[in-house]
Amino acid sequence: MFQLNYCIFNAIVVDQSVTTVCSLFLAMVLHRDVQQKAQAEIDAHIGHNRLPTYRDKAKLPYVSAVLKEVLRWNPPAPLGKPIYYINVGPDLDSTCTTFRHSP
Repeated sequence: MFQLNYCIFNAIVVDQSVTTVCSLFLAMVLHRDVQQKAQAEIDAHIGHNRLPTYRDKAKLPYVSAVLKEVLRWNPPAPLGKPIYYINVGPDLDSTCTTFRHSP
């Protein structure tokens, strides 16, 4: 039983990590200026000889902010249960679709 729970936990953690990395790649493709600023900060503080580690986090405030923004922008898991349940009918559904797709 422990091994099964451990495997399920690892699958969830890996899935969330993959989702976060995919969201980061998408954000960097869509916002090249942010990617260039983050890369410049890494190059200035870390250099080209090694990868950043957790100890370098204090030296990389922009990169930390980008990662936090990616997690805010597209969280890998729901952040909470809905408090109110709305009976969605055709009127409400079409209104929500209109709001989502209007410029």
